[in-house]
Amino acid sequence: MKSIYKIFLLALGVYTSAFSQITEITRLPVQDISQSNHTAQRKTKRFVSISILFSIVMIVQVFAQTEPIKDFPRAYESQEINNLTPVWISDNEILILYQNSTYDTIFSRRTTNLGNTWSQQKVEQTIDVPDPYFSDMYLYKTLNGRLLLFWKLNISSINCSYSDNNGIDWINLPPLVISSLPIDFSVVEPEPRLIVLSFSSPIRWLTRLSTDNGETWTENTYYKPPSRIGWRYRNPHFIKLSASGDSVLAIYSSNYSIIYTQLSTDRGNNWSDTTRIMDTRLGLVDPADFLSIKTVRDNDENIWLVYDRKYDLGI
Repeated sequence: MKSIYKIFLLALGVYTSAFSQITEITRLPVQDISQSNHTAQRKTKRFVSISILFSIVMIVQVFAQTEPIKDFPRAYESQEINNLTPVWISDNEILILYQNSTYDTIFSRRTTNLGNTWSQQKVEQTIDVPDPYFSDMYLYKTLNGRLLLFWKLNISSINCSYSDNNGIDWINLPPLVISSLPIDFSVVEPEPRLIVLSFSSPIRWLTRLSTDNGETWTENTYYKPPSRIGWRYRNPHFIKLSASGDSVLAIYSSNYSIIYTQLSTDRGNNWSDTTRIMDTRLGLVDPADFLSIKTVRDNDENIWLVYDRKYDLGI
């Protein structure tokens, strides 16, 4: 397995203001992983990073160069866009779900031409008694094309819906009951219909397992997470590296600026020493504004790491 898997790091150099929302994308050098074995104020600032998060869905167009990312459309000029989460439907079609400042509705927009034009805003779901501090959302497309939507409304549960017609209609599933504050959702699919949901909590990196394409979930463990994850570490991601699913890469971050990785060849029973991928040097702006990271895998099996922090420049 040596020197087979390489990780590409996509750094977002952020030069953003609340008015212009200009975002630049640059690519960092390749590293060979085999060489080393939340307050309301927080939410109102999230609109500054819309372009940053939207860049996740545009990565394949900027592998070799720096390009600006277009602003995501708003229903009205002052609309805030929060918890934006995208998914590719096809080569040209992208579906994006998001919320606004009230967090009581999940909206969607769709593009069929790589973001040049967008559909009108559509209401997907209304939410009873939302708590902005505990709000989070994540959209995932399974290997057989099902869309899974996870969202969080309180400190002890994760809601889940699925769509089998590319997000036209959604079916709500029973909430996943969690003991403590689930945040930072991510998904890995070791094989079709077998799905691992990851999230962090104040205690440790937690997972839930589905063997029926996301319709039911158990606490059974498929990948055993690194033990380091706790309140000081966030953004847990598993990335499958082998066809069998035994080899897996764990990526996570500190609360503030450092991104780490560890490698396992036995589904997490044993982990390599921690490797520090990079210091984002974004620093701590506000105690509620923790570093956020996402991973994207392209058709050439390159792994792209997208990171951002929200800024309030007071302009």
